[in-house]
Formats: sequence, structure tokens, C-alpha cells
Amino acid sequence: MDGCVPRCSHLWCRAQTDGCAVLTTCSHIYRLPCVTALWLIKPPPNDQRTHPAHSTALSQPDDAVIAVLNPSNDYKTCVLSGLSPSSTIEIRTRVLTL
Repeated sequence: MDGCVPRCSHLWCRAQTDGCAVLTTCSHIYRLPCVTALWLIKPPPNDQRTHPAHSTALSQPDDAVIAVLNPSNDYKTCVLSGLSPSSTIEIRTRVLTL
């Protein structure tokens, strides 16, 4: 992450993240131990995932995903290949605003 290590968004944690974390569509980031405690990835049976920061439903599968925080350049190239220039510009803009 080039010297910038993100911290967990869970208010009682705020520890630095390691190699993997859970990212939400609203740009929150959570350490894997916190995700387990918050039921963010696997909710209890017959229950829905709820965002811990603002209590909204995480109804879509991609609303919270486990991600590698320091992917290789080959992986980045693979993910971006085939996207339109406007899509790659949007991705870069979103990264810079984090």
C-alpha cells in the first residue's frame, strides 16, 4: 500500500489492516476478525447482513467482499483489461478520492 496502511472502520477496533480485508460498496474497510464478530460476511441463519457503520441492509452479494489489499501488478492488469477507458478513469478517480 506504499506506506499508507488503511485502518479498520469498526469504531472499537481502528487497527491497521493486513493483507486481506472486507470492503463495502460505500468504501468502508473492515479487518477479518471484526467481520467475523459483526456477521458481515456470513450472517446467522434466516438473518440479513447489516452494515455496521450505518445499519443499512447489505442485500447484494457484492455489497461486502473480501479483497486482497496489495494485489500484484499482473492481477491489476488482468482486472483492468477489457474495460473501456472511461471505466478505468472512473476506477482511478474513486481510488484517489479514498
